Amino acid sequence: MPSLTPPNRARLWIALALLAELAILIWGPSAADAQAKIAEITAATTSGKPDISWQWDTDIGIHLAAIINAVLLVLLFATAGWWTRRLPEVATPPVQRSARWFWPALAGVVLLSISVRMPLASKSLWWDESWVIRQCSHGSWKPDKKSPEALKFSPTDWKRCAFYYQKPTNHVPMSLAQKASLQAWRGLTGEPKEGFSDLAARVPALLSSAIAVGLCGVLLNTWGFSVAGVLAALLLALHPMAIRYGIDARSYALVMPLAMSALLAATHLVRSRGQQLRYWIWLALNQWLWLWSYPNAGVDILVMVGVLAIVMWRQQAGLADKSTAVGRVVVAHAFAAMLLVQVFLPNLLQARRWAGQEADKHFLDASLLQSTFSQLLTGTEWREEAAGTVEGAGLPQMANHFGLGPTVGSFMLALAAGLALAGWVILWRKQPLSRWLACTVAAGILFATITRVAETYFYPRFVIALVPAIVIGWGAVLSRRLLLGAPGLVFLGFLFLPGWQLFTTRPYAPLRDAAEWIQQHGGPSPVVLAYGHGREAYAVYDPQCHQIETLDQLESELAAAKAQNRLVFVVLGHNSFNRALLASGYKLLDDPARFEEIAHFTGIESEHYFRIFEAR
Repeated sequence: MPSLTPPNRARLWIALALLAELAILIWGPSAADAQAKIAEITAATTSGKPDISWQWDTDIGIHLAAIINAVLLVLLFATAGWWTRRLPEVATPPVQRSARWFWPALAGVVLLSISVRMPLASKSLWWDESWVIRQCSHGSWKPDKKSPEALKFSPTDWKRCAFYYQKPTNHVPMSLAQKASLQAWRGLTGEPKEGFSDLAARVPALLSSAIAVGLCGVLLNTWGFSVAGVLAALLLALHPMAIRYGIDARSYALVMPLAMSALLAATHLVRSRGQQLRYWIWLALNQWLWLWSYPNAGVDILVMVGVLAIVMWRQQAGLADKSTAVGRVVVAHAFAAMLLVQVFLPNLLQARRWAGQEADKHFLDASLLQSTFSQLLTGTEWREEAAGTVEGAGLPQMANHFGLGPTVGSFMLALAAGLALAGWVILWRKQPLSRWLACTVAAGILFATITRVAETYFYPRFVIALVPAIVIGWGAVLSRRLLLGAPGLVFLGFLFLPGWQLFTTRPYAPLRDAAEWIQQHGGPSPVVLAYGHGREAYAVYDPQCHQIETLDQLESELAAAKAQNRLVFVVLGHNSFNRALLASGYKLLDDPARFEEIAHFTGIESEHYFRIFEAR
């Protein structure tokens, strides 16, 4: 039997994918039933917003995505003869052999990266992570319908983990990996279904972070810079921002390896002039997972699509070959888009019901831009508030501690940025393939600009893909001269000191610390009140707590506890937020005749400062 030609082989795989989409349309969730339920609820709702179940939007989204993908697959089937055309055979440049020491050295750096992240990974979660635990990857305690005074654990299922999108806090690929990690941990330890471990919840993020460190070294080694690769990997392993978000059980730990994986795939595609199928598959799967993990990566991917199309066009001689090479860029990303549509359209249908209605805003301004530069270069805020909550840890405070002053701190930031820029110039001049790094830098700048013009959300963590780019620049410049390398590492270590102090000694947010303190010192059956923002996260560690947010609720709980002769403890964090938006309860909490602060716990941010009050 003769082997299939490339166009027919492609058509066979497309036909199989089309059958899968048809199976979803036939045997998958019923969009008609979901639409009928939404119409019924909407018609019956006379005031306020109708209570639309997330599952109805999910069922419609799964069905609609299958229709969209079926149409796209038919188009790809019809055009397969064009984008599978054979390109002229060219000799692929040989990849430089790695020095014998490179792989052992890189492995040692990867192990180091895990060890320095373990202290923070092992401590308690913060609000966003806890929301995912309760709503998506694990479950929560709820009143038992048969006995309302008792609590019953309600685990989540895989469908909810993948498609519950009432907040953008659910970063689905990480949530799914987290659910798998927790289930594996319970299977290995024999824990019941309600069993929970902070470290088990963060293992996927921890492994993603270690992969990022390894890929950083591999990328530079592929470009021909082995020493710079090990140095850059070392700096990424130790960079405080990479440590902090490298264990955060959300998508930011995935962004760093996926950004470098995309550059590595593009490097191999350019080397082979787009002839190797495996690199196109690699790129397509990478872009899908990247965008699914972090929708803001659309800016990075659009920049890369444009640059890759230009490079592929210029590498070929004839018009037919040029159009085929560019067609492969389009088709690879079309497959990535189809995968994304199938898994994420159900979530987008939910998002249209809440997007743009958020009460709090976070626009990029001069102060936030300064904080972003500080975090990218040192891993910590430019100026962390002290106010008796968390000791100042920014660069100006550290400079003052050493008698240098904040002006010197600003100079050190500028010097660190200059070192990264010098490294990029070295790479640009020595190896044309390294110019792909410019895509990451340009996309970060473009994204920040878009958010400022559109006045949408911006946080420094949104451009975390720039951290690997910065350490790559540092690794390149420090590897050029031995006399520069050692002082440079000492200088960068000095910049990292505040972040290391924070992230190796404190929890993200001390929720478990507060819960364990009350368990040890609170006596038998106390009433624990979790007040204001942060109360939901605290419930992960103390399901029996009462969640309150108003003065009336506080007074009611105090009266009920007094009648039962029980001690009352109030757990309170996020002071600035709660004082601004949920201030009524502070009328009692600030009264020393009514409450006494008996314990406090610090996290890595001033808002992650939690206090325990005892009612007098």
